[in-house]
Amino acid sequence: MATSINGIGTTFYGQAGFEPDGSFITTKWVIFAYLPIIPTASMRVRYAGEENGFFSSGTSYQVIMDYPIDIGQVLRTWAYVISFITLLTLLDKGEGSGWKAALLCAMALLPHTLRWFARRWAMDDYRNASQRTSQRANANAKPAPNTRLEDLPRVSTCPKCRYTRKADDYAPAWQCPSCKVAYNKVSN
Repeated sequence: MATSINGIGTTFYGQAGFEPDGSFITTKWVIFAYLPIIPTASMRVRYAGEENGFFSSGTSYQVIMDYPIDIGQVLRTWAYVISFITLLTLLDKGEGSGWKAALLCAMALLPHTLRWFARRWAMDDYRNASQRTSQRANANAKPAPNTRLEDLPRVSTCPKCRYTRKADDYAPAWQCPSCKVAYNKVSN
């Protein structure tokens, strides 16, 4: 998976395309000083747990599916990093820097807010789709008729050989003795 030491190595940046099972599409990056330099792969992953070592800690992912590099996610990541660096360079301690600090805080919270909304919308879409399918299934479903033996029409003459049952046959289900065909048989 992705490993880095002091911000040099590989890591995953970006989360998009959330599914109800908790999986999402992310991009694996070559990083230097924690800045994304080159995208290497995009994949659908799910959190598999936290790894805590003596000198390091990280998150492990279960890879569900590999994708070609998601250009949109790459461009969004680069745009976010470039705009963040630009805002940091413009931030000074002089007059009127309050709005820049507020903008910096808003930009820092932007990815977390967008991820929260994306997860929420994915779950809402999943719930709405499942409700639509259950409503559609309930609307098309008709209750099964009660099939009681007494309600079924009785066959007392074999249509093949014209054998007629005798009056002393009390069993509702019977078999023609000459052609061996069963009649009035109900299986539930």
